[in-house]
Amino acid sequence: MGVRVELLSKGSLDSEEEIVTRIPIRVYSINGDLTDTELDAAKQLLIDPITDDFAIDSSVLGTFVSNFEEATIIEVTPKPGVTDPHGQEVSRILENLIGREVNVSYSEQYLRKGHLNDEDFRILRKRLGHANPVINDYNVLKIDKNWNPSQHFEFEFPTVKIEDMPLFQYIDLNVSDEDLMKISDSRYVAMNLPEMKSIQRLFQGKFKGYEDFLERRKAVGLDAIPTDAEIEETGQSWSEHCRHKKLNGLWYYTSDDPNDESDLPEVVDSLFKTIIAGTTYKIAKHVDYLVSIFKDNSGVVRLNNKWNIAHKVETHNHPSSIDGFGGANTGTGGVLRDPDETGLGMIVVSSQYAFRFALPEDYPNLPDNVQDPGRTLETVVWGVEDYGNKMGIPTQYGDIMFDKGWLKPAVYVGAVAVQKAEVAGKFTHEKTVNPGYIGISLGGGVGKDGIHGATGSSESLKADSEERADVNQSVQIGNPIVEKE
Repeated sequence: MGVRVELLSKGSLDSEEEIVTRIPIRVYSINGDLTDTELDAAKQLLIDPITDDFAIDSSVLGTFVSNFEEATIIEVTPKPGVTDPHGQEVSRILENLIGREVNVSYSEQYLRKGHLNDEDFRILRKRLGHANPVINDYNVLKIDKNWNPSQHFEFEFPTVKIEDMPLFQYIDLNVSDEDLMKISDSRYVAMNLPEMKSIQRLFQGKFKGYEDFLERRKAVGLDAIPTDAEIEETGQSWSEHCRHKKLNGLWYYTSDDPNDESDLPEVVDSLFKTIIAGTTYKIAKHVDYLVSIFKDNSGVVRLNNKWNIAHKVETHNHPSSIDGFGGANTGTGGVLRDPDETGLGMIVVSSQYAFRFALPEDYPNLPDNVQDPGRTLETVVWGVEDYGNKMGIPTQYGDIMFDKGWLKPAVYVGAVAVQKAEVAGKFTHEKTVNPGYIGISLGGGVGKDGIHGATGSSESLKADSEERADVNQSVQIGNPIVEKE
C-alpha cells in the first residue's frame, strides 16, 4: 500500500465562495510502506505546522464540510506517464532523508458547494485550470452534512502499464487526396493537402530534384514506404512553430496610402528572409555590435568591449490556447534555456513577455469547451510568473494588447542573458560541434504530455479541441526546479 498526506493552508477556506478552497489542498501519495521513523521524516519534509493543517490517511477537511447540506470534493492527479514535477522533487528529497528509493505522486484537491452533474464538472475543470482529461485523472466524492472524514479517497498510485506495441508502422501514401488528409488529421500532423501531396510525390520518386530519393533509401536499407515516425517528423519540421510557414510564405502587399514610403514590392517572397533576416544582414555591414545573428540558440549583441548580451524570443501560441498556464510556463522555460546554451554558455538575468488576447466581452457565447479569453489571460500570466519565480529569474518587462482577432492568442516569451565577451582566450559566443561529439539530454523522461506540440501550432482553434486526446496532450508540463539545477 502507501501513505496519503493531505495539507490544507490555514485560513484558505472561504465558505462564502462557490469554490471553497481558495488555495488547493495538496495531496502527496507515498508509494510503499514506511516505518515510523520514515513517516516522521516525510512529515518533517512536507508539513509546516505553523501554516498547514494536515491529515494522514484521512481527509484534512475534517468537520468543516458539515457547514454544507451538500458539497463535492474533486481530486486531480497526473495520469501514469505524465510529468509530475512536484512528486518527482519530493521523491528525490525523501530518498536522501530515508536512504532508500521511494516514489511520490502529487495531487490537488478542491471543495465546491453542492453536487455536480457532468456539465457542471466539465466547466469546473476549466475554471480550476485542470481541463485536460488526457494528462489528468479526476476523482469525485459527493458528500453531505453527515459525511465522516474517514470516508476519504482511497490510496492510489499512478502506475504505467506498458502494452506490447509495434516499434513502428508503415504508412501507405498511394491513396486519394481525401485519404491523405485523413492521415494528416488522424495523426495530428496538421499538414495541408499540398504538403501531403509533396510527401506523396517524394515517396513516388516524382519530386523535382529528388528523383533518386527511393534509390538512396534502398542503399541505406530503408523501404520505399514511409514509417509513421517519418510522417510525424515531417509534420513537426514543417509546422508553424518550427518552419514559420506564414513568415516564409508569399505575401502580397497593397496599400491605400498615396504617400506610402514602405518601398515594399507587391509580392514578398518570405518576410523572414527579406524583411527580417535580410534587413538585419544589411545593418550588420554598417555596425559592429551584432556579434552573432541567426546562428545559435539566441542572438548575441555587444554591450561594451568586455560584455555581450544574448536575447531570445519565441511564441507558444497553440499550447496557450489549450492550457494557458502550461503553454506559457513551458514557453518561458524554453527561452530561459536557449540563451543559457548560446555559445559557451551565458548567464540568464531576466525574462519578458508580449501577449495578444481578445477581450472576454468580444466572445460572450463561446462553447464551454473553448477557453474563455479572460481565463487565457489569467493563466498565461500565471504561467510566465511561476516559471521565472521558481528559476529565480525576474520577469523584467512586457506588454499586452487586445483585439477581437486574437481569440487564439499570441503568446511571446523572451529572455536576456549576459556573458563576458572572452574567457580564457576564447570568444564566448562561439562553439564548435564536431562529428563524433556526444549529445547529452537532461530533464524528465518522455511522457504523455508535450506530444504534437509543434504540429498543433499549425491548427486553428476548434470547439472540439478539448475532446481530442492528441490535442490536449500537446501541452507540455514544465519542470523549472530541474532546469534550475
